Parts: sequence; structure tokens; C-alpha cells
Amino acid sequence: MIVRSILEDNRIHAFNALVELTIGEYLGFAKNVIDDNDFQRKRVIKSKIKEILTADLLRGCVIPSIVLAISNKEVGTIKSAEDFDIATKIINESISKNDLVIIDGLQRTYVMKALEEDLIRKKDEDTLQTLYAQKIRAEVYLGLSRTGLLYRMITLNTGQTTMSTRHLMEILYLDYSRVPFEGISLIKDKDDTRVEENTTTFNFKTILDGFNSYIEKDESVIERVDILDNIKSLEVINQQEEAQQNQQDKDLFKTFLITYKTFLDIIVEKSNNWKYNSADAPAEYKINSSPFGKSVLDIFKKSQAITGFGAALGFMNDKDGLTLDKVQERFVQIEPGGDWNTTFLEILKDFDKIKERSKKIGNDQRFFFKYLFRGLLRPSSDHELNMSDAANYAYRTLADEKGYKD
Repeated sequence: MIVRSILEDNRIHAFNALVELTIGEYLGFAKNVIDDNDFQRKRVIKSKIKEILTADLLRGCVIPSIVLAISNKEVGTIKSAEDFDIATKIINESISKNDLVIIDGLQRTYVMKALEEDLIRKKDEDTLQTLYAQKIRAEVYLGLSRTGLLYRMITLNTGQTTMSTRHLMEILYLDYSRVPFEGISLIKDKDDTRVEENTTTFNFKTILDGFNSYIEKDESVIERVDILDNIKSLEVINQQEEAQQNQQDKDLFKTFLITYKTFLDIIVEKSNNWKYNSADAPAEYKINSSPFGKSVLDIFKKSQAITGFGAALGFMNDKDGLTLDKVQERFVQIEPGGDWNTTFLEILKDFDKIKERSKKIGNDQRFFFKYLFRGLLRPSSDHELNMSDAANYAYRTLADEKGYKD
């Protein structure tokens, strides 16, 4: 493998090294990462195209460059387009550890791998060695951020079906579901692990939905988007990460989750970890169905609450400049507006009425939480830092918007 040139990509703040290597060298590491890569799409190549590309490889045709990126930022990057030796060392180290992502060229790689397997099966050693010796080019991105990586994936694969914004988030932050950070564990649906009723374990999908709502400033789950929407979402993340006060860690997803955890910790402490007790509820707070939640955490760890929180904070960041760092400072000032038991009973009664009146219960519950958090946390709101007032405001706004009849 030889580095032939290095260019700086100013759009995504990374270096692009053009390398020359043999197909044998490429397959030596590509087949180790091709099926163990959460960034990749499924195999979609058509059989006729596969036949043509296979024939071209056997004839020794030059194929378009494969585009790769180093996936482990810990290996470092280069400081200049003249750092050939350092770039070579970084690329070789990443190859040895399988720390590479195929950004563009996945289908070509599948064809090369299939051809190799076919020649081995046929015991055609001469043709196999000729294939291994054939040279190809690859572009390797060094120092690429998560968002830069996805930006390049999107722009290089514009002919593919676009991802939903939430799918983008899942790809960007999947590693957080594998390794806990700051005592927080994210549980995927397929994991054989229960999400405990505490402030340290969360459902990964639920947090992604909340973060998606923050980026989109919309509590609903948006699935169908186009390429420009993909790029716009990544740009929003980049801009907000650059604006974060905490210069040591500009990971917006992590900051969002820690912000919500901080809210939960404070509300649990202030309410003395409130639990619902139907026997003690006054007559005016009796509900006609099962309660929306049976504890403060059961209420606020639901997807409806987290997406409403995300949409509200996204709105306030846009309109009032209330960043995640700033909003965390406001949580300690939240008061119940009476006593916590009565406040939460009022909220459960509101949800009981939503269930009776709504045509789309889940959507209306998300709407309620969006306005609860806007009323509660927006500076100069008439309901600022008063949970009971904010909840009443949220229900009145919802009832007016949806045309509820008492």
C-alpha cells in the first residue's frame, strides 16, 4: 500500500489520502469489516451488474476508487497534506485493527469478495494470484468526525434510498448502546436486558426519538426525508456542537441525554421519588382507566415525555438561545406549584382526559409534553419553573388546538 497524494477536505475538516494497493491487500482487511459495520447498507447489487463487474476484474480493468474512512479517532490524524509518513502509519495501523469504514464501494467489494471465493472454490490458483496482484486505488479519510463521515456517505450515495433522520441518529450514536458512559447505559430493543426504573438506564430508541425531536424541533417521529433533509440535520448537529459551552466534549447527543438525566435526577429528588397511590387520590383526581404512569420516572421516561422535551428544547434553543448547557442550570429552580403529589395527580388526570377525547392519543400526549416543557423552562414564560401551572397550560393549549369538548 502506497500513499500517492493527500488533499484537505475543507467541507468536513478532514484529510483525504489517495492510496494505491493490490486487490489482495484490500480484501485482506475489507472482508473483515464488510459484515461487521453498522454504517453499511444491505447488499443491493443487481445480478447483471455483478456479472459485468466480475468480467471487468478478470480482464484487469481499472475500477473506480473505493472510498474508506478511519473509524477510530484515537489513532489520530495528520496536520498537513505533506505528512505522508504519518498518514501511512495511521492507515496501516487502522488496517491491522480493522478500524475502517467503507463509505463508497460496498458493492464493488462484495463482487471482489465473491470472485475470490469462486476462484478458491474452483482451485484456480493462477487466476486468483493474478486477481490479488491487480492494483486499485482507494481514498482514505483521516480525522473524520461522525457527522463528516455520514455527510460523505450521503453525498457519495445519492442514488440510494435516503435514511430517516432517526436512522441517521442511530448510525451516529450506535456505539453508545455498546459502552456505558458517565454511568448511563442505553438498552436496545433486541438486548436481553430490562430498562430499569432509574436514571441510569434508558431505551436507546426512545432517547434517539427524543434527540431527533430536538434536532427537528418536532415531537412527532418523522420517517420520510430526502437527501437535503439528511444534510440539513447533520449541519444542525455540527453547528450546535460548535456552540456548546463545554469545550472538552462537544458531543451533542451525549449532552442531550445528560441534560434529560439531570432533569430526572432533580425531579426525583424534589418529589421524593413520587409514586402513584390510587387509594390516597382525592375524588377530583380519580381516573377512569390505568394511569399514564405509576411513578415520576414511569411518567417521564416514556417516549412521549422525552420527545416532547426534545421538541421544546429545540424550539427554545432556536427562539431564545437556550442551549442544553443553559437549560440544565434551570432545573434546580423548578417548583411543584403546590405539593408534588397534587401536581402529579393533576397531570395523570389530564392524561386520562386525553385518552377519552383524543383521536390520536400518542400524538396528543407528545404535544402535551412539548408545551409542558415550553411553559416550564422558557425564560419569561407565565408558567416558568412552576410544574403545576405549566401542566395546566399544556392541557389548555392541547384542548384548544385539538378541539376537545368537556
